[in-house]
Amino acid sequence: MVTQVGQGSKEMDGDVITRTGAGCATRTFTCMAPAANNPNIEINGGDGVILDGDNGAVDGVTTLTVTCNAAGNAWQYMGVTITQVECAAGM
Repeated sequence: MVTQVGQGSKEMDGDVITRTGAGCATRTFTCMAPAANNPNIEINGGDGVILDGDNGAVDGVTTLTVTCNAAGNAWQYMGVTITQVECAAGM
């Protein structure tokens, strides 16, 4: 699920699973870099990108929180099944 294959890719700075009860969980990915390097999290091979600043603060920290689906066998974000995430920043 977590890859490092694209240009500017780097290791995730955080990958935390939190159990929410009844067999479900959330998973929060964090990508950090100096704000000038535009840290971002690419999802599903570039089908979507979460940018630093999407949370209202350009601070060098980008986060993506996914939740388990109803069957408990996949991660979802805004109704989309997430199969791949990647932290990237211009170096």
